[in-house]
Amino acid sequence: MISRSTPIDLGARIRKLYDAEMEREKDVFTERLKIDDLTIKMCVEHLESVNFSATDLDTKGVAFERFLGGFFKGDFGQYFTPREIIQFCVAKMPPQAEDYVLDTSCGSGGFLLYAMDHVRHQAASIKNEVLRFRKWHDFAEKRLFGIEINDEISRVAKMNMILHDDGHTNVVAADGLEDWPVLEKINRDLKPESPIRN
Repeated sequence: MISRSTPIDLGARIRKLYDAEMEREKDVFTERLKIDDLTIKMCVEHLESVNFSATDLDTKGVAFERFLGGFFKGDFGQYFTPREIIQFCVAKMPPQAEDYVLDTSCGSGGFLLYAMDHVRHQAASIKNEVLRFRKWHDFAEKRLFGIEINDEISRVAKMNMILHDDGHTNVVAADGLEDWPVLEKINRDLKPESPIRN
């Protein structure tokens, strides 16, 4: 178990992992880790038994919202669509793996996550594990896009997508009401009325 390491060793290991992610995801992790080794050890002890891949979307969503409390209470003047409304919308307009989904005011990524989860459940019937993974993952990587005007909240959406297994690279910080040429400069894969990627 990782938590059996000394706080200093564990802190160094977690910081190294965090720094590697910070290098890989520069637009998501913009600040160095600012917690002490004992706090890192306590967090690891609480989280090491949790399998995030096997945890359902609603449970992860509640935990994420609690962790980032102020964002979800509207302290930043934002409105976040309740999960029940998102579920209703996705159920009434269920996305298919071949569809493109763009949320021009994606906030923390709720609609994107439920769209991705819907396609993941569709893919569950595919017997071949590689094909099953490719079906929903290709959708998340190539057909799922979000725009959020607030840079901090766009990073929250990216972190939320990472926590839920991907799609985060297609969330951009921009004004969703901008003209398409401006949006295309921010994310070259955003093209009106044409396949976003081959």
